[in-house]
Amino acid sequence: MSLSKDLPEVVSAPTHEDFCSYLPWACLQFGVPAVVAINKTIEGSLSKPHPESGKIIKGRKISSSFHLPLVDEKQSTADPKNPKIYITAVFNNANKLIKLIFENKNETIPREVMKVINLFIHKQIDLRRLGIKSGVDKFIIHEISEILKVSHLTEICLDNSFVKEGNYAVLLDTDSLRYLSLSKCKINDKVIEEMCKNLEYPKPASKSLVALVLSTNMITDDGAKFLGEALRSNRKLAYLNLADNRITDEGASYILDTLVEFRLRTEELVASKGRKFAYLKERNTVSLEKVNQKENKKSTKSKLSTSSVSSKKGKLKDTLKSRENSKASVILVADETEHEARTIDEDFHDPFHCPNIYMKEGTAYCKGNNSLLYLNVAYNNLTYVSLKKILEVILYQKTSDIGRGLVDVKLDGNYLPEWEEMQELDELLCQKRSSEESIKASSRRRSKTSKHRRDTE
Repeated sequence: MSLSKDLPEVVSAPTHEDFCSYLPWACLQFGVPAVVAINKTIEGSLSKPHPESGKIIKGRKISSSFHLPLVDEKQSTADPKNPKIYITAVFNNANKLIKLIFENKNETIPREVMKVINLFIHKQIDLRRLGIKSGVDKFIIHEISEILKVSHLTEICLDNSFVKEGNYAVLLDTDSLRYLSLSKCKINDKVIEEMCKNLEYPKPASKSLVALVLSTNMITDDGAKFLGEALRSNRKLAYLNLADNRITDEGASYILDTLVEFRLRTEELVASKGRKFAYLKERNTVSLEKVNQKENKKSTKSKLSTSSVSSKKGKLKDTLKSRENSKASVILVADETEHEARTIDEDFHDPFHCPNIYMKEGTAYCKGNNSLLYLNVAYNNLTYVSLKKILEVILYQKTSDIGRGLVDVKLDGNYLPEWEEMQELDELLCQKRSSEESIKASSRRRSKTSKHRRDTE
């Protein structure tokens, strides 16, 4: 008689690799009061003819949904204590999770769900983007900031996610975030002020964040002033979207003034010198450790060599040889130190350090910010004054040796009729974009050529 029929069926727990099953199961184990419903989507190049044109189009393939209810679904619909959480998990063609999106059906997202995700998200090494369309509060913002510290996420999209406390600045406490979108979040100048503190050099986000979307908010000239202050030292942000706000010519000037040469303040120079001193101190410590390691190794070899010599004459010769080697090592160290001194300025990177600064009539000036490439100020309250200012910035960046600079500026929806300067601006930007494309194409050709040479060798 077989005993297998009498034994209860054992269901093994899912692994973290099966995200769509693992998250609901993990929430169940931790007693999260919610119903987690995950929809799995495969994002790839599906070939499908268009019904009218017959052209091949790309799309997404929805394969299946995974759902492990923690409570009865009918009960959860009526009971606000047990909300249903709708999540879309986007995978690539290799079945690796790349995006996680909380849908706009979610009225509230329990904080516990984010805490559970935080426990194993570091194992999802291909997950780069997190999007939440609704159900966000200050606690969810805090949990996202904690997730950023342990995960591989680089993109956060919280469009249309208004948080009364506006604690979005905590998302910029990390050096891993590259893209942040906060469109339609009712962000005001006070929130921008806190965010900009984390965008100033040398804060972590000033070295990582490349794109910031703040469109359709409540930002005025005061908020634009805070952004301008951050752009004085920030040399990483390349894309800034301020469309559909309340910025006038005065606010735009705060930002545009940082893109041309500007006078340095005393506190900025002092802070830069302090950073250089700290850098030199750390570098000297590392150099001394390397020298001590070399000397210890040579001393050990010298002792071994001396012990192996039996005669006095041999000992004397070995001692003289050891002294000669010691002198040679001192000369070598001196040469290395001199070389390090020559290259110290090249290795030390700081927005207010050579070659970015220069003296003019006894006053220190900094070259304009050339890292900001795309600026969207459409649908604000700008006039001809801002148009002329933008044109001056483009001409300055073109004639100076700062390199790169603005390649695209959006001005739609402002008080700007067809001015001659508008046409001139379009032509200059078109030239810069063409130059950028040619440089990229040339770089790709050189890369392919070098790769071909390595392969043939």
